[in-house]
Amino acid sequence: MVSEVTVTTLQLPASFTTAQAAEHGVPRWRLYELRDEGLVVSLSRGVWRLADAPPTAHESLLAASLRAPRGIVCLVSALSFHDLTDEIPSAVDLAVARGRNRPHIDYPPVHVHVFDADTFDLGREHHEVAPGETVPIYNEVRSVIDAIRLRHQVGSDVAFRAAKTLVGRRRSAVKELVEVGTAMRCPGPVHELLEVVLA
Repeated sequence: MVSEVTVTTLQLPASFTTAQAAEHGVPRWRLYELRDEGLVVSLSRGVWRLADAPPTAHESLLAASLRAPRGIVCLVSALSFHDLTDEIPSAVDLAVARGRNRPHIDYPPVHVHVFDADTFDLGREHHEVAPGETVPIYNEVRSVIDAIRLRHQVGSDVAFRAAKTLVGRRRSAVKELVEVGTAMRCPGPVHELLEVVLA
């Protein structure tokens, strides 16, 4: 009965950190007991999920976001989430603002990218990755722009296909790409790529 009270009555969210559990009166040692009893699973160091929580294909995004709450899912991970690439991310791409501490996350695998603090929040959205659970992810346009300006990291073909897919899906995105590209101080590469996409 203790397990039932601890997990259900205290209304822990589906995914939570050790600190959040402590705020609900569940100490660290009890979390290990709950894990051993099969009531919670460990997603990452200090990140847990209720075993009976709704299934999600985005556990790694949840874990990375809870480990680094100031980060934003970006680049290939964001493109994949928005169905703008066929690439399967080998790790979660997570952006942090320059001047902030870089998180060190061993599991799930995370690639940390340092982005300019002045434009860091441009295109930030919160997307539901499991029922009632959201994580910060750059929107489609910002994700494509980041792929263009960091094409030496993600690959020019990835950036091209993402832009082509987005423009094919929504023609109005051309204007948005130009605007965001200008705001991100990379108008030249954006114009060059759009000329190819629109040819």
